[in-house]
Amino acid sequence: MKRKLTILSTMIFFFFLSLAGMSHAQRLSLKLTGGYGMLTAGDYNTFGESIEALMDDGALYLGLTKEGEFQKLKMGFEYGGEIIVKLVGGVRIGVGAEYIQRSSETEMTLKNPLVETFTLFSKPDLSAIPVTLTLYYFLPSPPLVKIYLNGGLGYYFGITKHTLRIDTEVTGLPADWGKTVGEIKDQGVGFHGGLGLESG
Repeated sequence: MKRKLTILSTMIFFFFLSLAGMSHAQRLSLKLTGGYGMLTAGDYNTFGESIEALMDDGALYLGLTKEGEFQKLKMGFEYGGEIIVKLVGGVRIGVGAEYIQRSSETEMTLKNPLVETFTLFSKPDLSAIPVTLTLYYFLPSPPLVKIYLNGGLGYYFGITKHTLRIDTEVTGLPADWGKTVGEIKDQGVGFHGGLGLESG
């Protein structure tokens, strides 16, 4: 915990140090972003595909009918904001935060109307909040198009909630169901970098 507080404190210190030097800066700007993007959720998607393969095998060997398919966790909304301070030359520094969210719903059923129905419902909800400190360097370029390099570090807060429900109906027996809700939280340091264009 002490290490995490040290990293956050360092990020905040460097940002306010840049604000203190604003007497040498020409501009303070605010950047807002938003959109609908793709995320590769490898472990969860691999697990879901394995469960679907087991249900396919069950349908084949037990003579059941399978309905529905696994829905991958990949698309979702993203929002962010960043305060950027222009320093000397083409150097700028920014501090920002984002909110990333992903969710999906899967329902798969194995059934034989004369015997039984087995339904699996799965719903993961994933969210992450990265807090970032970024250094920008704008290369000499024409006024209308500015090319820049950027790099920095971020501190990432993540949480995943997962709901799993299994319903079973067997002829001559009461319907049965079970539900499990799990939650995982994590946080850690990450690094980022890139190349970009800015017009205007």
